[in-house]
Amino acid sequence: MIDWQDLGREFGKAEGGPKLAKYRKHKWARSTEFAGWINESALPSLSAEQAQDLYAASGGTHRQDFKSNPIDEIRDSLDFLLYDTVKLEGRFQECADDAGAFKLAGAGKEFVSYLLCISEPRLFAVWNANAEKAIKKLGIKTPVLRKGPMGIGYIDLLEGSDLVRQRLGLADFRTVDAFFYSVSRPVARSRD
Repeated sequence: MIDWQDLGREFGKAEGGPKLAKYRKHKWARSTEFAGWINESALPSLSAEQAQDLYAASGGTHRQDFKSNPIDEIRDSLDFLLYDTVKLEGRFQECADDAGAFKLAGAGKEFVSYLLCISEPRLFAVWNANAEKAIKKLGIKTPVLRKGPMGIGYIDLLEGSDLVRQRLGLADFRTVDAFFYSVSRPVARSRD
């Protein structure tokens, strides 16, 4: 059984550490600025440099592939992901799955979920290796996370992430992402 109070205390200690501070700075320090870039009215003027900054902050590792995407395709993909009326799982599937109509070269579930989280940090979680490791380590049931269609897997990840957010009383999914990072990469304890 998970001791949520103990986990919350451990995370509180980790939050003050340099490792987590560096992670948060890289990933979330510019989140308000980024949200402005991908706002529906600003999206048509998103530049290639801004798209590269978003990709780098998301943790994307295929930068050369991502750079090969024309800026108009990046804008179209982001517009579909963030503002189309198709259900969330369908939009996620079309943008993150290799066979998706709005899939960008070099971009996968990490980038797509990061953009969703940037746009609505109280609604959308980040799906990355840290999240998967932490959810598994915590024993949270996510039966279709890695077994079903990617869009349905994202809904599963959202449910598991929201459980963590609620149990720990975290403000939003940016903080859940930092918690998942701390759980999946424990900091070596100092010796007193």
